Amino acid sequence: MSFANRHNRKQFTNVPDYGESPAFKTLKELYDANGSEAKYRFHGYYVNTKGKFGDAPSAYLDSCICNFPSYMLSDMKEFTEEDLQDINAGKVGFTIETYEKNSKTCYGVNWIDM
Repeated sequence: MSFANRHNRKQFTNVPDYGESPAFKTLKELYDANGSEAKYRFHGYYVNTKGKFGDAPSAYLDSCICNFPSYMLSDMKEFTEEDLQDINAGKVGFTIETYEKNSKTCYGVNWIDM
């Protein structure tokens, strides 16, 4: 694939239309509302460059946009063409998991097949 083809393509083709003002949620808000067993379909992401912890991905979900941890950005930037096809086909999702870091509860994702 040429440079132009790699960089001039729309990676995510199944992003929901959120209207004029999309809802933004954190992983904590979703976890508190729905628990650890809830499954969320992942439609893609964009890079939020204005976060207080540096660049971080914001994920497109069915009903909202969700801020993801900044440590996930490097993995997401390495999505393969097969990964993108699965995301665009609606086959990728996640559940929310908690972990402790510096005596604080943090939230991450566990990828799942949908």
